[in-house]
Amino acid sequence: MLPRRYVPNANLNPIDINMYVANGTNIPVLGSVRISFTVGGIPVSTTFLVSEAEDEPMLGLDWLTENQCIWNYGEGILRIGEASIQLQTRPRRAAVRRVYVAE
Repeated sequence: MLPRRYVPNANLNPIDINMYVANGTNIPVLGSVRISFTVGGIPVSTTFLVSEAEDEPMLGLDWLTENQCIWNYGEGILRIGEASIQLQTRPRRAAVRRVYVAE
């Protein structure tokens, strides 16, 4: 998921997907967009579902699998292929962290 404010002028591809938060509330999806970006200096890309209802980008299990990621919670490290990224903590705010998709 990607908030629309990250790609305000991007042409979105139409998509027929329903997104829901864990309690069943619908998340309106505007479309999809493929973008390249970096994670800890590592160049990656993915197709995001875009919504005005999201506050921050969310990468899902499909992205973690596609990029051969290993999330080591004990060490606080995300491995993307052979590269390791030290995870950072930040203050938490109340927000949706769990969504599911229905096609």
